[in-house]
Amino acid sequence: MTIVDNQPQPFAQFLHLLREALPYIDEFSQQTFVIYLSGNALLQSKLSRIWEDLLLLHRVGIQIVIVHGAFPQIKTAFAENSIAVSESVEFPLFASEKMIHVAVQTISSMSWEILAKLRTLGAIPYASPYLRASWKETSFPYSLGSFEQLDEEAMSQVLSHKHIPIVAPLGITSSGKIAVLHPREVAQEVAVRLGAKKLITLDDQLSENSLNLNDLQGIHPQRLTQWIKEHSSLSVVTQMHLQSLILACQRGVERCHLLDSKTEGVLLAEILTSGGLGIMITNQSYQVVRPAVSSDINAILEILDQPMQHAQIVHRPHGYLQKYFKQFVVLCIDEDVVGCCELIPYTMNKQVEISTFAIRVQYRNRGLGKAVIQEVLQRLIKQKYQYVFALTTHSNNVFLQCGFEEITVEKLPAARRENYDTPQSRIFGKALLSNP
Repeated sequence: MTIVDNQPQPFAQFLHLLREALPYIDEFSQQTFVIYLSGNALLQSKLSRIWEDLLLLHRVGIQIVIVHGAFPQIKTAFAENSIAVSESVEFPLFASEKMIHVAVQTISSMSWEILAKLRTLGAIPYASPYLRASWKETSFPYSLGSFEQLDEEAMSQVLSHKHIPIVAPLGITSSGKIAVLHPREVAQEVAVRLGAKKLITLDDQLSENSLNLNDLQGIHPQRLTQWIKEHSSLSVVTQMHLQSLILACQRGVERCHLLDSKTEGVLLAEILTSGGLGIMITNQSYQVVRPAVSSDINAILEILDQPMQHAQIVHRPHGYLQKYFKQFVVLCIDEDVVGCCELIPYTMNKQVEISTFAIRVQYRNRGLGKAVIQEVLQRLIKQKYQYVFALTTHSNNVFLQCGFEEITVEKLPAARRENYDTPQSRIFGKALLSNP
């Protein structure tokens, strides 16, 4: 970025992050986010930072609704009251009135603790009235109750007054009794019924560090369902979180996220940057390859101003981009330009050169370069081009991954051979139609 060429690196990085965050702040202002904090997340040592980040999001205009879990706290309370439960289940059946009483008391106590904490930080929290629920009360043991109804109008009024509703997993049945609900179900139902922009689950029991979750940023619900089937080693907790988020997305919540609450700043990074740090599920177009427009020039320059070892081919000056930006396509993630690729046509030969191909450093090694090339190839086929080629000095060659073969300089169009001045480059080509 030319504006910070003479500034210290930390300052340049700060400006980059600020520029990346501001469009999201503008987009999400007055949008509703439902945040589900699991009982495990509420036990961790870094919880105070999560509250601070939630309030920061609230102060920039995002409408926050908090749904909290309580299962580990309830199990602790059971142990303190000499109530034996199995450790093999997420939550036990209610075998006595005493169990129900202890569970309700624990959940209510947690809600008040959250209210008190947010007040000390300057927020105006609001204890949401009990939800309407059903509970099969025929005989013990009882299971968890079922969510029935939310007063959406009352909740919307609370949000409009800049309060933060705290929703406990408790509901009132038609007979006037209090039912214990599953907090994941509550979070899902609240998000769906409020028309929330996002449903975000934070838990510290995911334990999937050995998996590469990069492919799950912006994943479609159907694809994620298949991914879960292919990864049988996923923990039960992670599977249940993902399945609940998939259902919420299918029911209309635009974006659903699963985050590891142990990761410092995970909430802000997931919401205010295009890369994020967790899993995001969406039915919307999140990753797009499109023709460049004039407003993309600065972003392309910023990408090409990276150290040259991070780009596939060649740098272009500002004047060149102003003149030839229509030859470029850009890769956008959540509308943020993170990659670019120039397509130089040789119309007489029905050939195209892929040039000036680069991905932002922080987005590399995610398969994005391959995705761009594959999309470009499909577009060139539709435009009846017969052959595509590229020159590169990069050792980890994305072109080979996309079916290109190494060729000699004699295979290039005559006009390109005349300007061939990089003998250190390797040349790769691919036939698009039967007669290249």
